[in-house]
Amino acid sequence: METALLLGLMILFILVNMPIAFAIGISALVVIMITGLPLMGVVQQMVLSVDVFALLAIPFFVLAGSIMERGGISRRLVDLATGVVGTIPGGLGHVSILASMLFGGMSGSATADTAAIGSVLIPAMRKANYHIPFVAALQASAGTLGMIIPPSTVMIILGVTGNISIGRMFLGGFVPGGLLGLSYMGLMYYHAKKHGYPSLPRTPLKECFRRFLVAIPSLCTIVIILLGLAFGVFSATEAGVAATVYAMVLSFIYKELKLSDLLPLLIETGRTSGMVMLVVATASLFGWVMTILRLPEALTNLLPASSSPVYVFFMINILLVLVGTFLDPTPLIIILLPLLMPIIHKLGIDPVHFGVVFSVNMLIAQISPPAGVPLFVAAGIADCPVAKVFLPTVPFIIVSFAVLMLITYVPWLVLIIPNLVMK
Repeated sequence: METALLLGLMILFILVNMPIAFAIGISALVVIMITGLPLMGVVQQMVLSVDVFALLAIPFFVLAGSIMERGGISRRLVDLATGVVGTIPGGLGHVSILASMLFGGMSGSATADTAAIGSVLIPAMRKANYHIPFVAALQASAGTLGMIIPPSTVMIILGVTGNISIGRMFLGGFVPGGLLGLSYMGLMYYHAKKHGYPSLPRTPLKECFRRFLVAIPSLCTIVIILLGLAFGVFSATEAGVAATVYAMVLSFIYKELKLSDLLPLLIETGRTSGMVMLVVATASLFGWVMTILRLPEALTNLLPASSSPVYVFFMINILLVLVGTFLDPTPLIIILLPLLMPIIHKLGIDPVHFGVVFSVNMLIAQISPPAGVPLFVAAGIADCPVAKVFLPTVPFIIVSFAVLMLITYVPWLVLIIPNLVMK
């Protein structure tokens, strides 16, 4: 009865477009009042859920991404990508994907990646007469690669919620991120050949080398983060601080960031981080109520002892993608991960492997209507109705799901780098 009321109220509030933080928070509060649970537990649970040192990594990585965008770092990565893949048919599209992979490896945010790279390349693709709805779908899909290629805010929340090694998940995201990027480039190549999109003029080797040298300081950001985590120099939060300081110093050296620019960036970072933390707090309250109602135990008991891990993992993937099309990654992780972890442990699945697979599910959900934020961001930059972007996104969803199935049933693809680097 109480479980049905809890889930029913949440779905109802979401359907009437109530902000997700309030939808899950109010539904949990109603059940708490009906069941007579102590109201003091509400405050304690919400405060404890955000009083976690590792969550400080989120505002720092958000700020680092904003500084990189404002400080000209994203433009230098675009120049490098142009020299590397611009000569392939549909060159601008390939540049968008590669630049998104490079920038996503520093910002960790799908929205920031889509906005930073899309604002540079979508107008250029419009001038080259690319099909605009496809362009928006391409940039939205490429922008989500920042959720897989480290550092990833999704992986940080997964690590905090599920007690999974954040550093190992960061390293485990490299191969899936590369596979997704290559898959998107394959789609872009097919689309370019079909519609006759031109390649960019060949960049002289000397100029390519010069652009690489110019971009080396920018590329060092991800090197600093990963080496620091791999060798235990600093935690994920300290990595975010290091990335922020490094990006700030680099932007001042480039003379594209002024002291007067920092206050607006800090305000925007505070606004974004505040929204994330509010969702974390209310989603944690929702999960606490589900735990009191013994929902995780009931869900685990529904799993027969003879259930095949192949079948169960497939059904978990379907569940995550379907629910993720309606919920943002943060509340979905905090609500569902505590329910799923007992099942994962029961099946003997590596938590790092599951965390990366979970992240890829969130990527697919973010480019699937109706709730995918990157779709709306890319459509806004392209000045295209978002409804027209849905159909061109379908091929990207299909190839992403194919990669998801591959890494689900070939764990080696996820675990090889973590096992080599972090014994």
